[in-house]
Amino acid sequence: MSTVCLSPNGVDVYPVSEAPNDILIATVDGVARVTRDGDAWRAQSGGLKGLHVSSLMRDLRGHLFAGIHGIGLYRSRDNGASWELARTGIAEDHVFSLACRETKAGIELYAGTEPAHLYRSTDDGDTWRELPGVRDVASVAAWNFPAPPFQPHVKHVAFNPRDERVLYVCVEQGALLKSEDGGKSFRDVPFQDESYALNKDTHRVIFNPRNADEIFLPGGDGISISRDAGRHWRHLTTPQMRV
Repeated sequence: MSTVCLSPNGVDVYPVSEAPNDILIATVDGVARVTRDGDAWRAQSGGLKGLHVSSLMRDLRGHLFAGIHGIGLYRSRDNGASWELARTGIAEDHVFSLACRETKAGIELYAGTEPAHLYRSTDDGDTWRELPGVRDVASVAAWNFPAPPFQPHVKHVAFNPRDERVLYVCVEQGALLKSEDGGKSFRDVPFQDESYALNKDTHRVIFNPRNADEIFLPGGDGISISRDAGRHWRHLTTPQMRV
């Protein structure tokens, strides 16, 4: 069975050899599961009913992780049949985003929270350690979110497919951060033109699979592109109205 996950702030691109026949979907009332049954799809519960699932991913081991609004992080090692808390080391209650990757040292899991902090696990989610460099950047005092509870959050974590030392972090709202040392330190990515000049409401980093220096950045101020690994940006869409 080929299982993939769908959520606003989790992993939603999976390297599968065939069309998936089992899809887990993050909802405000737990995980919904739709399974292919011949030419039709059958819907059922995927667990965690009553919990608001903000992010969902299937990691490179095949284990499932669900970031919960207000309760932390759950893990399933049996494809969603059962779930357990897996937030040891995470101080924030709301796990907003999830990501994973494989490096030379092994598989790494990432959990972004609200308020905006970033954690990494190298032991399948048994324990997590914060990457404090995310909050050592100059812009941190200006981070905000305009809607209740008025807290910024880590919206997305992306990894350069060519260089494992390079990762990007989108903070909604306030920053696009870049690390070139594997997450030990971060810096603010500057915008020279009107791209995200208002509030740097960055949502997602998308690499051109044929050229890792070409990056697309969608967010609240439209879509921008960089063709030199984030040094310079060009706005592709009309900026939103500013009053």
